[in-house]
Amino acid sequence: MFTDFYPLYFRGIRDEARSLPHPERLSEQTKGFVRLGGLIRDRRLAKIRDRMPAAGARITDSVFADHDLLVTPATAQLPVEIGHWRGQGALRTINGMGNVYPYAATWNYTGQPAATIPAGFTDGGLPRSVMLVARPNDEATLVSVAAQLEAERPWADRRPPGSTASPSDHSDSGSPAQVAR
Repeated sequence: MFTDFYPLYFRGIRDEARSLPHPERLSEQTKGFVRLGGLIRDRRLAKIRDRMPAAGARITDSVFADHDLLVTPATAQLPVEIGHWRGQGALRTINGMGNVYPYAATWNYTGQPAATIPAGFTDGGLPRSVMLVARPNDEATLVSVAAQLEAERPWADRRPPGSTASPSDHSDSGSPAQVAR
């Protein structure tokens, strides 16, 4: 799966960049991702896409045979500071990101409905989170459980130390559970 994920990831960035009105405004780091995506030829991309349904089914069939939802950590470590990878090349950045956020790649690949939700705070006040992953095409269960968890553990009024945002800054967008209703 991972031998397919990264080519899809980089090619997707490259294709999206080509659709932008001003791709020259992208950061140098993002331009590096675009260059890597340019190495993935259409024929290789087609082969990967041909493999995806069977590979995805193997993963989801084994995980969801007896369960409606999967809960994983959202990150493998505490959040990195803003700008942590600024000035780093594309490969160093993706390797670093893969170490911090390793759990989502599988579900991005299979197309599973998933949501990252708050799961408390560290002693220092940094937010923690978990990812809920549902069976294929079962967004209803995912949104329902996320809304129930939010109702039991409200989080919208909490901010990490040093945050300049206030709860009212987001009042017109609503919480994920409010939007889903």
